[in-house]
Amino acid sequence: MPNNDSQFRTITRACALLSVFLGLIVLSGWLFDIAVLKSILPGHINMKPNTAIGLVCGGLALICLVRSDSLKKLRYPAAKNRLTVEQSAVSIAER
Repeated sequence: MPNNDSQFRTITRACALLSVFLGLIVLSGWLFDIAVLKSILPGHINMKPNTAIGLVCGGLALICLVRSDSLKKLRYPAAKNRLTVEQSAVSIAER
């Protein structure tokens, strides 16, 4: 029977990769002006590029967290999380 820790790491990696993948799809939709790629589900509202960047940064931070075993390596995920928080604050300030 596999270790619970390895199962959680596998699930976390899968969710992080899905987040990065979806964010990149939406960003490519905005870059190439493809309406179908701008929204996750057809017929729904478009995802904003700021949100897609947040998904990519959050997913990358999760990947770094899963891979890091020492506190020294936690600087990179913390920087990506900080970037996500700052980007969110700018998006809220735009309104």
